[in-house]
Amino acid sequence: MTYIDNATAGTRTPALPDPHHHLPPAAQDERHDDTARTEADHFRGLLSFPVTDFDRQGNFRPETYVKRLEWLAPYGASALFAAGGTGEFFSLTPDDYSNVIRTAVETCAGKVPILAGAGGPTRMAIAYAQEAQRLAPRACC
Repeated sequence: MTYIDNATAGTRTPALPDPHHHLPPAAQDERHDDTARTEADHFRGLLSFPVTDFDRQGNFRPETYVKRLEWLAPYGASALFAAGGTGEFFSLTPDDYSNVIRTAVETCAGKVPILAGAGGPTRMAIAYAQEAQRLAPRACC
């Protein structure tokens, strides 16, 4: 078994098998050529969905959310979802949404990519996606 060393966390994680191992050899070679890679290729493997922290009044708690992200970041996920992987998306105000995405992007910069959730009625989903792109141009929605 192949392992990925997570020096920061002091652990070893089993490497995931190449999901394209079933392709014919020519397609495998092309798939692993860095010049042929797409943005989607960066998100193969484990995706993590950190819970968004709230206080008793339902306000976003950036301090504890930062601690959660810092704890999760070194475990080898190919990306972390912010504002929407564990059902809290519909509890966020537009300002909360911006703060969650901004906090995640700033905390995880250079460590792990952030995937920003966007949903709701069509016009709101578009507005959330545009806000995510403004805050993190490389964030996927």
